[in-house]
Amino acid sequence: MHRVPHCVRPLSLGRFSTLLQARTLLWRLTVLVICGTYHFFWRPIGLLHARDLRNVPLLLAPNRTVTMLHPHNDSCPSSPVKRIAIADIHDGTRIDIPSIFLDLGHEILNLGFKGRNGPYPAPLARMTYPSREISPIIISYNTHSTRLTERMVKTLFEYYKSDADFLCTDAFFCQFPPALCELFLPFNRSIIINASHRLFLGRCSPAEAKSFVEHLQKMSTGLTGTLHFVSANNIYDAEYIKYFTCLDVPVIGGSSFGYQFCRYAPVRSEIIVGPTQRTEIPGFLNSTKFEFRTMKSLYSKYEAEDMCKHRAFVMIPYAVHSYGILEPYSLSIPMFAPSIEFAIRANLFYDKNANDRHYCGENFQEPTWNSGSQPFSPEDRSIEAQRHWLRFAEVYQLPHVQIFNSLEHLEEILLTADFHDLHAQMSAFNRQKRNRVYSQIHELAARIPTRGSVPTKYSDAAQPWGGALMPL
Repeated sequence: MHRVPHCVRPLSLGRFSTLLQARTLLWRLTVLVICGTYHFFWRPIGLLHARDLRNVPLLLAPNRTVTMLHPHNDSCPSSPVKRIAIADIHDGTRIDIPSIFLDLGHEILNLGFKGRNGPYPAPLARMTYPSREISPIIISYNTHSTRLTERMVKTLFEYYKSDADFLCTDAFFCQFPPALCELFLPFNRSIIINASHRLFLGRCSPAEAKSFVEHLQKMSTGLTGTLHFVSANNIYDAEYIKYFTCLDVPVIGGSSFGYQFCRYAPVRSEIIVGPTQRTEIPGFLNSTKFEFRTMKSLYSKYEAEDMCKHRAFVMIPYAVHSYGILEPYSLSIPMFAPSIEFAIRANLFYDKNANDRHYCGENFQEPTWNSGSQPFSPEDRSIEAQRHWLRFAEVYQLPHVQIFNSLEHLEEILLTADFHDLHAQMSAFNRQKRNRVYSQIHELAARIPTRGSVPTKYSDAAQPWGGALMPL
């Protein structure tokens, strides 16, 4: 496997700018040049590394003028209120940051096949919905592993190229799966990818994975003429992106700040075992000192207020990023989790790789080169690689989560824990995080450029991407 050690910097900023302005820079440069230009051209202007984002507000993209591919000539008046279109398939991602856009006065156009259906009716009711029937292509893109073809992209383009809803859309926003936004590349609108899972969901072949990496790199360097934004929902995915693309992307952290609210009032005796999706208690939590229950076994249907009636959550994570962890954490409910060594011994994390059986499967072939940013591939299933990569998992990145090494250790720290003090510490962190995330989304919306015209021909729309968007 070819590695580019730590994304070295072969070009000077001045030389790169000259090449870019002259438009003589060939896209299919070596990975070495791509990585180097990214670090020279973007990071000095304001992009921060993912691990820098825990305490510092950030600028999502450089302040620079971008020449649009086509002049602005649609009938929608320019406005500081942005219309952001979403089509995510995950209930958490289609509510989380979209609800923050709504709080900040922007409009969300919900194109997803789920429509108004979902567990969070209040934010869904605040969204705008298409004025005509959703394209069959979007309806068919209904799993995290849907594969995309050139025919699908072209069919969607022909369906929507004169659609009033699309003409008045300022940007397309995708989190889960990240590659869903490839559907919208031909529309000459800003694309915002805030990856909330591994990049290669639905891009399982070597050609598909390579093509998506090239699209992300091209978007991040501004070579298409439209300003795009690439970030990650969590630190694990930020590091995953860097490993396979050499892009040092910012993190816009997931939360439930925009759609869940309650006051911590622990009046019930049960300790909740999470994530909230869990239905059964694992055998190693057979305690005689505490009553462990899941939200789904205790309540037929629960609200945020029900979670806040419990002293604590014991998280038995299955994924490196999960809204079933983020939601109770965002409510500042004290949280306990097994150590990395415990998790590896118990084989708890079965949702972390593109090569997991419920995603691309064991036949997934990761790209043949990488940035060398980490000593192991995130797709490596060895104990050493898991130990290294699990430290980026969300439950180990969030502060004030109490770590246990055994059932006896868990019982001991539960007996001695000051739950109200832990709640106060988590609340202080969440206030800071909430201010940071709202600031990031406000700044992101302000950076979305004026709409360009949607091309009338698919050949023109695909031209900035090399004449075709998907590999044959």
